[in-house]
Amino acid sequence: MKASLRCLESISRHALRSKSTSFIGLGLFRSPAYVHSPADPVCVLSGRMGHEMAYNLFSKQFTQANESRFVVCDAIPESSQSFCANFVKQYPGAKIEIASTPEEATLASETIVTMLPSSPQVLTVYNNGIVPTLQKLPADQARNTLCIDSTTLDVDVARAVARDVAKVGSQMVDAPVSGGSCS
Repeated sequence: MKASLRCLESISRHALRSKSTSFIGLGLFRSPAYVHSPADPVCVLSGRMGHEMAYNLFSKQFTQANESRFVVCDAIPESSQSFCANFVKQYPGAKIEIASTPEEATLASETIVTMLPSSPQVLTVYNNGIVPTLQKLPADQARNTLCIDSTTLDVDVARAVARDVAKVGSQMVDAPVSGGSCS
C-alpha cells in the first residue's frame, strides 16, 4: 500500500510541530511609522518586551538544540520580519519562520507563547485563532500543545481562556509579565 502525499505531509508537519515554538506578539518599541514627533514617541502593541522575551527564549533553545524551529507572529508584519532578520544574523542556521496569523502559528508549533497588549487582544487571539485551530487538530496533537500566556491581563479573562484551552485537551500556563515604561 502506497502512502498518499497528504498522509506524508501530515506526518512531516507533525514531526516538525513537536520541535517548534511559536511566539505571538513581538510588539515594537519605536518605529518612525509610529512616532507623533521625534520628541514624542509612542509605544505600539506590547512595547519591546515581547521582542526581548522571544529573543531570549529562542536563543536559549537554539543553543541547547540547534534543530529547534521557531515561528513568530505579530499584528505588524514588519516586526516579525525585523525580528527574523536580526535573529538569523546573530544565530546563523536558525530555523525561523513567520506566521501570518495565530492559526498558522498554532498549526506550526506544540508550544505557543503569547505576549499581547491586554485582555481584549488575548480574547481575540485565543477565541478567534488558537482555540478553534486546536479543535481542528487530531486529539493527540491538541493534547501535546502547551499554551503560555505572558500578557498582564484581567484574571477573569485568563481563567476563561485557560478553561477554553483545557476543553480541547491542551495545557495552559498563565505567566504574566509586568513591564516598564516606553522611554
